[in-house]
Amino acid sequence: MQATSSIWTQGAPAPRYSRLDSDREVDVAIVGGGLTGITAALLLAQAGKRVVVLEGRRIGSGVSERSTAHVTEAVDTRYGEFESRDPKLAKAVRESSRGAIELIARLAEQCEENAGFRRVPGYLFSEDASETDALRSEAAAARRAGATVEIGEVPLPIARGVGVRFEGQAELDPVAYVAGLAQAAQRASAQVFEESLVVGLASGDRVRLELEHGPSVTAADVILATHAPFTKATFQTKISQYRSYVVAAPLGKPLDALFWDTADPYHYVRSARSAGTQSGSPSSVLIVGGEDHKTGHEPEGGTEGAFERMVAYARRFGVEPSERWSAQVVESLDGLPYIGKPTESEPVHVATGYGGNGVTFGTLAAMILCDDLLGNTHPHAHWYRATRFGSAASVPPLLKENVDFPLQLLRDRLHGASPRSAAELREGEAAVLQVDGEKLAVYRDSTGQLHAVSALCTHLGCQVAFNPSERSWDCPCHGSRFSIEGAVLDGPAKKRLAKRLL
Repeated sequence: MQATSSIWTQGAPAPRYSRLDSDREVDVAIVGGGLTGITAALLLAQAGKRVVVLEGRRIGSGVSERSTAHVTEAVDTRYGEFESRDPKLAKAVRESSRGAIELIARLAEQCEENAGFRRVPGYLFSEDASETDALRSEAAAARRAGATVEIGEVPLPIARGVGVRFEGQAELDPVAYVAGLAQAAQRASAQVFEESLVVGLASGDRVRLELEHGPSVTAADVILATHAPFTKATFQTKISQYRSYVVAAPLGKPLDALFWDTADPYHYVRSARSAGTQSGSPSSVLIVGGEDHKTGHEPEGGTEGAFERMVAYARRFGVEPSERWSAQVVESLDGLPYIGKPTESEPVHVATGYGGNGVTFGTLAAMILCDDLLGNTHPHAHWYRATRFGSAASVPPLLKENVDFPLQLLRDRLHGASPRSAAELREGEAAVLQVDGEKLAVYRDSTGQLHAVSALCTHLGCQVAFNPSERSWDCPCHGSRFSIEGAVLDGPAKKRLAKRLL
């Protein structure tokens, strides 16, 4: 079973949008055509703003396409943890998440077949019955924050003891949802462009965005809805990139609920309708995710080991996975996304650090940013401001997440290159090799052809590592990812790895 695109891409092809072919001047330029960027474009265009969306690949083809699309107010960080910091924070997270869910419900009505939007309950559960008291405590904290929850039996065979049932959560098809919103945004006069990669940003009274193929866009305000925004390097110290693994299997009967366990890293489970269902074939698909680890850092058994553990976990539900994929997840220091201006002096806004709550927090980010750009104040924007570094409790995570950069640079200088030669690489193999005094990332494909690029990440110069499951070169310092031809797959890097001849 090889790595695949996600199941959401198996339906009808999404509409295509043209590449930007001339300079533009607008009110708001949005970099990134995923869920956050497209939602913001729709809301701003409906409010009368001149908006342009610049997507480097295809609309919805990044993290949105690989999401498992749990739409929930049961966010990764527990309500008990938020409450221990400030009871007002716990209530703000619950209220703002609920507001995002209700906006998603309304916007889904503009999509074909409501983009599969369906309200279902969500369950937080454990495989360890000794955690019952902790789950009861979390239910009480969530209830005090305003969530509608109850303690009871979890309808999963692997659950032990009681779990927390969150009422009124939801699920959807993220690709169909983003595609539907993009069409609605265009009808509202937003300009949407694909294959329009932004590689430069110059700020002043107005912001000028430079595209890789030549044109530029000038705007009064810019939203960087790019998962890993290319802002000042100091901002990158507040976020960390992780890979999360997903497997899918045919399932006869839908689960009609969302599930998350208390493991570390945790697992998340839902079902979805099969694409192109035929008479007599399973009508649903089981989707199981988990095994998160820092991008560029090899997990136990490598990336194949992570997938194998996901397959083993899914088999416990009596299914046999047939498809798999992985996604990039950005974590913040304190469990909340960064939304707004990273510095007060620039007309640039960011939205990142959603963790495993991309659909909910991505929508919330669009709501907060639109309020700001329209001269309004979102009631909970303060808690998510991008200028924060968090409390003193954030210092240990800050140090832990950023120790990789200097250590990796030291490892690169001391070791770094394989003693092998390019001629020794077999089909499907890759290595970082020393060639004429330069470290090159070299891969031999199934036809025997060699692909060589510079092995130094174009963000801050760390040495990339090969990801055999995705056939990509991943940076262990700040999570940038590149194709075997050097194209940027995930930021914060903006420039591709330079090609080299062997």
